[in-house]
Amino acid sequence: MKEFTVNHTYSNGETDTWTGTVSVLHRSRFVAEAEIRGRGSFFSVIAGKYALESLYFICIPLLGVAFDVYAWDDLDWNMKHLTRHMSETDAATVLAGVKFILTERTRKKKRGMER
Repeated sequence: MKEFTVNHTYSNGETDTWTGTVSVLHRSRFVAEAEIRGRGSFFSVIAGKYALESLYFICIPLLGVAFDVYAWDDLDWNMKHLTRHMSETDAATVLAGVKFILTERTRKKKRGMER
């Protein structure tokens, strides 16, 4: 389990910071399945890249949520999709957790630790 920090500016202009945790359960070349926790909430998330396209996706199966992600850093677009199904706080936690997973994977690739 690893910790990450969420820095979020709410739609009303308020800002807040909190910590979350992520536990990667399974990782393959294109997909990672993880448990993301923060502020008392827990989500099982599957995130990854389509094998034949330059599109990414996020799935939260227990909520019946799945959507395409064109850019991980397009927080406005991603937040709009997630806040249809969960609070803004939970959406910010999920997106920060997914970003942490992907950033960690990129760092490992650069150090030659992952194919």
